[in-house]
Amino acid sequence: MGRSSVSPVRRTRIVCTIGPSSSSPHVLRAMVGAGMDVARLNFSHGDAQTHREAAANVREAAEAAGRPIALLGDLQGPKIRTGSLETSFQRLVRGRPVVLVGGHREEPNQIEVSHKELVQALRPGDRVLLDDGRIELSVRGVQDGRAEASVVRGGLLGERKGVSVPGRPLPMPALTEKDLSDLKLAVELGVDYIALSFVRRPEDLLACQQHLSGLNCSVPVIAKLEKLEASRRT
Repeated sequence: MGRSSVSPVRRTRIVCTIGPSSSSPHVLRAMVGAGMDVARLNFSHGDAQTHREAAANVREAAEAAGRPIALLGDLQGPKIRTGSLETSFQRLVRGRPVVLVGGHREEPNQIEVSHKELVQALRPGDRVLLDDGRIELSVRGVQDGRAEASVVRGGLLGERKGVSVPGRPLPMPALTEKDLSDLKLAVELGVDYIALSFVRRPEDLLACQQHLSGLNCSVPVIAKLEKLEASRRT
């Protein structure tokens, strides 16, 4: 029996993030030709004008190719990061004490974090991971908006590195002020999907959908499950 002439249905989609090196018209046309199905606008980076130009170039490339390319607006979400440093890096040595603060650091052993809610929610014994888990701290005590900790796994800590606390629910809003502004921009650009970062509970999605409804928009919202607590909910 000969092979069937019917092509199999492709159920996967290729999502490409559009950045400085891939937002030009000729590069986007090449990406469409290579099979890109969805162009992701990462609202964690770039400004409104940059995203407007990228969206326009994607639409132009799609029209030239004669096939639809979806636009995905990816919201930054309540990303918790370390703050500024006096030097490029802060060396954290195993066994040394450090202090997490929600405001500006005033002493060399302090680590500034972007959301004071994180510091207030910490409890003794909590693990705090910095820079995508490369550095680990263990909380010893919390008092007066400061969390005293010891370094379990040290390293060089740079500015604006990610902070996470495995297993500790944090009282953070699903949408930040920046997200709400970016949501308006996404609707203006006519995106086909919204991606919501750091989803923890169903109410986070509902909040995003309600804001979209207020903007007379009903595009699908994709939940990005990046928190352990999200997997524990049914």
